Amino acid sequence: MNTGFNKRGFVSMLAALSFLTLPVTGLLMHKAREGADVFGNHLWMGAHNIFAVLFLVTAVFHIQYNWAVLLVYMKKGEQKLTWLSRETGAALGVFVVVILLTVSHAYWG
Repeated sequence: MNTGFNKRGFVSMLAALSFLTLPVTGLLMHKAREGADVFGNHLWMGAHNIFAVLFLVTAVFHIQYNWAVLLVYMKKGEQKLTWLSRETGAALGVFVVVILLTVSHAYWG
């Protein structure tokens, strides 16, 4: 039984928690902006930015800790051409729609 601190598990959990916090703080920031709540907007914008940086930092460490596994996955994907799958097409479709809606939101209001 290993009782040492598991850095890989720590980074994974911190990345997941910061990732899950981002949409919440983004929505709260958006609501504060609609109500012209300058303090609330500043508060949630600060929290959102901090969690975004935390997520990016933990994502880098997550990739570093799982690099060997990622390389194996990519090599298998190369052999199967999984990047051409229906799932990849659906994911790209959702991604493009979200980007377009996000960018066009600036023009709507």
